[in-house]
Amino acid sequence: MYKVERKLFFKNIAVVYKPVGHCVSLAQKYYKTLKKFFKSTVESIWVDDVKPGSLDKYDLIISIGGDGTLLRISWCLGDRPAFVLPVPCGRRTIFYEDLDKIPPEEIVKKLITGNFFVDKVEKINVTFSNKNYYALNEVTILTNDFGRVLTTEVKILTPYNETSFYIEGDGIILSTSTGSSAYALSAGGSIIEPRIYGILVTPVNPVNLNIKPIFLHMFAKIFIKPHGYTKIYIDGINIDTLPPNTIIKVQQPNIYIRLIRVGIRRDMVKRVLESRITLFK
Repeated sequence: MYKVERKLFFKNIAVVYKPVGHCVSLAQKYYKTLKKFFKSTVESIWVDDVKPGSLDKYDLIISIGGDGTLLRISWCLGDRPAFVLPVPCGRRTIFYEDLDKIPPEEIVKKLITGNFFVDKVEKINVTFSNKNYYALNEVTILTNDFGRVLTTEVKILTPYNETSFYIEGDGIILSTSTGSSAYALSAGGSIIEPRIYGILVTPVNPVNLNIKPIFLHMFAKIFIKPHGYTKIYIDGINIDTLPPNTIIKVQQPNIYIRLIRVGIRRDMVKRVLESRITLFK
């Protein structure tokens, strides 16, 4: 995270929002405020309409929604390190600061003066079958047949270690430290401080009980070879169904998204755990 010491010029701005009541109202306020203070092009977009490549022309993106909205934006940006201001409007907002009580005009003035921090959130890269993707939270590899155990071969190379082993179970999750609070946490992984760069390897329902989550060096290269048909997900999006023995490579290549922070310190652990309280009728 670093402090912005100069004003940034944003030529094209997009307000991407979740199409529900309060989020729509908030998006309208930000849209009008941005039009008032910036001479830039400002456009509003439903998050459902965001596709890979559709955000390439924007220098600044205002994300209004929950974590799903931001993950969708990140997915569509790919390896572009765009500036994104997360404005919370959802039940799960791990990526967001508590900006609810701050008027949009005050936030926009901070953007104009450069009075904010930039939080560089690392992504992980996954390649297979000549295809290339980036994940902000996690890459999930799951068996295509949940009635049968999947055997997965895992090879890990780091500057200090080389190891190989097999996991038998429903699959494997490879997450960033930021993504440790998502699916990996549900699968028994630990919450990791977001600024500690690396890759968390978490088995999903393993049969071999001696296998536990492993947090690896940020320069690690991980090779996954499932011995059965699998589905691969990037940040919750079903990307492909892979045949047996497809080799999947995962690493952290210094690709990131730049989240704008106005300096409000967050209680991340509390936010993560409170969002997972059981809902009763």
